[in-house]
Amino acid sequence: MIDLQDEGQVSKLITPADDRKSADAWVSLPCTDFTPWQHMNVHGHGWGFQEKRRKQAKKMLAQAKRFMKKILAEGGRVAIEWPANSGWWDLDEVKEFEKENAFRRVCFDGCMLGVHGKVKYPSP
Repeated sequence: MIDLQDEGQVSKLITPADDRKSADAWVSLPCTDFTPWQHMNVHGHGWGFQEKRRKQAKKMLAQAKRFMKKILAEGGRVAIEWPANSGWWDLDEVKEFEKENAFRRVCFDGCMLGVHGKVKYPSP
């Protein structure tokens, strides 16, 4: 796991990408601050609480984009994983990145692929 808020770790991540042509990357940033449930936190704590956390998350996104651009420039492939209803997808920065890099969205529910928790039935 890489801490995208730590420039040193991000640099260590990007440098090896220089040595590996056509590497692929799977990127999944925490979606906590962009879930529909956050409306409840805003209701209880106000937008100031949420904006501070989202600002930190957007810094991670900027670092992730830096890494993904490097992978793509070297001929690799990138996949971004967030829930379909995540607010990440609504951010202009994400939409622009998708458009600039001709990304296609593929949506599926894990239960369609047999993904489940410890209890052996899919989520409703």
